[in-house]
Amino acid sequence: MNETRKTIRPKAKAPRSARARAANPGETRAVNEAGFMARAWAMEVDAAERYATLADAMEEHNNREVAELFRKLARIEQLHADRILEVGTSRAEELIEAHRSMILDPRDPAVIEGALQNGIHDSVIQAAQKSPVYKFVKEWKLALPPHIEYRTLPMLFYVPPLSPVMATRGDGNVVEHVSGNLFHDIDEARVPMKFLANLFGAGHEGKVRYALRKQKAVRWYRRAVTVGDVDMATAEHMLREADSSPEEAEQIYRLTSLGKFEDRFVIPPAHREEAIERLENPQEHQDKTGFGFLTELGRGI
Repeated sequence: MNETRKTIRPKAKAPRSARARAANPGETRAVNEAGFMARAWAMEVDAAERYATLADAMEEHNNREVAELFRKLARIEQLHADRILEVGTSRAEELIEAHRSMILDPRDPAVIEGALQNGIHDSVIQAAQKSPVYKFVKEWKLALPPHIEYRTLPMLFYVPPLSPVMATRGDGNVVEHVSGNLFHDIDEARVPMKFLANLFGAGHEGKVRYALRKQKAVRWYRRAVTVGDVDMATAEHMLREADSSPEEAEQIYRLTSLGKFEDRFVIPPAHREEAIERLENPQEHQDKTGFGFLTELGRGI
C-alpha cells in the first residue's frame, strides 16, 4: 500500500498585541490578507490529504478502482493548492490576471486532452466551451472578482455596473455631456471610481475602467445601430478605444440582452450512471425502479 504523503505546514507565528496592530492599520490589513490566503491554501491541502486517506482505506478493502479515483482527486487538489499559493502571492496589481490564469481555455487541444485523460466527459467539455462565464471573465474581461486583495481566490465574478451620471457637480453646475473625452461620464458617475476599484480591483482602477469603457462602447454602438442618435463613426471609434470591435459588441449585446435560458445557463449533465458504475454494477438493478433504490418498494405500511 502506498504511504500517504503528508504536507508539512509551517507553524503560525504568535500574533502581535492588539495595540501594536492598531498603531499601524496598513500592517494589520496585510496580516489579515496573508491569513486569508493561508487559510484558503490550508483548506486545499487538507482536502488533498483527506482524499489520500480515503484512497488508503479503499485499498485496504481491495477496492482499487475507487482508490485510484481518490488518488487522482488528491493529486488534483494538491495541484490546486500549489496554484493558489502561486497566484495568491502575486503583487496586488497582478492579482486579477493571475486569478484569471487559473481558468483554462476549454478550446485548447492540450486542455481537452488532459480533461479526457482525467475522465471528464465530452458533454462537460462542450458545456465549458459554450460557457458564458468564460466569455465574460477571459475573453471580454468584463467580469471581475470581488475583494481579490484578500487572496482567497473564489470562483466568483461580477460585472461592475454602469451608474447614472451625477446631476450636478460639486460647484452646482450641471454636468455637460458633450465632451472631447467620449468616456468622461465614467469618472462622473454617482458611484465613485475609487469605490469600484476597491471593490473589484484591489484598489487599482485600470481593470475596472477597462470593463466600464467596454460596456459604454457597446451601449453607444447599439444606439448607433438601432436609434441612430449616435453616428456610426463615433460608435466604432469608441469601440476601438475600448479594445473592442463591432463583432464582439454584437456578441456581448446578444448574450446580455437577447440570450435565452440555455445560452445564459450552460450546465453539463451529471452523468449519474458513470458515478454509480464506480461503486457497483448497474446491470444488477435493471429490473428495479431506478439506480436510487437498492431495495424493492413495498405497498402501504
